[in-house]
Amino acid sequence: MLSRRSGEGRKSEGEQGFTLAETAVGLAAAAVLASVVYASALSGSSSAERLTRSVIFDMEVLRLDQVLRGGVARLATPFWLPAVRSEVTRDGVRLFHLDGESDRYLELTRSGSRLEIWDGRHRELFPSVEQVRVRSRARSRFGVPPLSFDVTFVGGERISIVVLPGAFPLPGDEAALVDGAADLDALF
Repeated sequence: MLSRRSGEGRKSEGEQGFTLAETAVGLAAAAVLASVVYASALSGSSSAERLTRSVIFDMEVLRLDQVLRGGVARLATPFWLPAVRSEVTRDGVRLFHLDGESDRYLELTRSGSRLEIWDGRHRELFPSVEQVRVRSRARSRFGVPPLSFDVTFVGGERISIVVLPGAFPLPGDEAALVDGAADLDALF
């Protein structure tokens, strides 16, 4: 039989504390728990950063959509013109007949690495737009053909916004584009 010497490995009455083995087991358990918490915190912070970038991008896309639709809705092309009168500039495009006035225009320009939209009163800046292509076709089912804005963002994301001048967009505007000679095809 094994016998223990008195006092070895046992606490005498009145002594408090942990043995060396108990302390080592406690520290090992705390280290494992800390490593799990640390790993999940790192994973959570990278997910949060991705989510934040995604939300910021979505907000910029929505703002661009709102500004383009609002500006194009203000284009009031006379009924005798077959399409929106436009002028391609070195840095962008001007779309005339803003608020029905032939000399006022909605201007889209690239300045450095950002898109600027100017309606004569307000200038909106979109810093993450890399490239814009504005297109219109010579004919449309709706009279004045819709304008198509193909936008490429920094990072390669692409969107298309199709808007009827002088009106809020109808569902399925993409189908209004009819093959034919391009009235306007500006890439900037």
